Amino acid sequence: MTVCGTVWRWRELTSDDHDANGQWRDRLAPWEIHRAAALPVPAVRAAFVAARDLLRTLVAQWSGVSPAEVIIERTEAGAPRIAGYPEVGCSISHAGAVAVVALRTAGPVGIDIEPVNRPLFDVDALVPVACTGAEGAAIRALPVHERTACFLSLWTGKEAVLKALGVGLQTDPRTVAVFPPDQHRCGHAEHAGQRWQLQAITDIPGYVVTLAVPDVLPPATIAS
Repeated sequence: MTVCGTVWRWRELTSDDHDANGQWRDRLAPWEIHRAAALPVPAVRAAFVAARDLLRTLVAQWSGVSPAEVIIERTEAGAPRIAGYPEVGCSISHAGAVAVVALRTAGPVGIDIEPVNRPLFDVDALVPVACTGAEGAAIRALPVHERTACFLSLWTGKEAVLKALGVGLQTDPRTVAVFPPDQHRCGHAEHAGQRWQLQAITDIPGYVVTLAVPDVLPPATIAS
């Protein structure tokens, strides 16, 4: 599937992803296998395996090589990077029972997914530490039953931008403004004023997904 000039894929986690000795060991790199084996929570390990397996498959389809030839490296900040393709952006995310990946052939890209029904989810407590003043005001102006969906749309937009920048949540999410929808900007010192194109992806039932690319296209609104 293609959005904003970016190819993305998703899949549900499988029993093989959950198997500590599964066939996924034949498809991942030694460092990925080592890292996966060190993850103590089986669900987290399965998500790690699924996301990297899915990204490797997508890159192989795009590049015309076999999945075994695709080398996924890590930046110092922990972001994925495709060896041999410095101009290609990629991003991964996983939540619940789903993994998603995105690939952009000419520049950075970010993708983030969150389940609609998150347990122990307190929007009112998260707004002050995650949202700008305008975003917090917009959420608080909504009826209570609409606030979670709005927050998740804003949050996945912020995470997608931070992933595209390669910094992730090492950066304060309040430095990324995704509301109002025509003012998608990053206020981080190194990227101040940079605008982003955000696109809500609605193909995965039960999940909120947002894709972020630099704003080289007409602005799109993020679902709220």
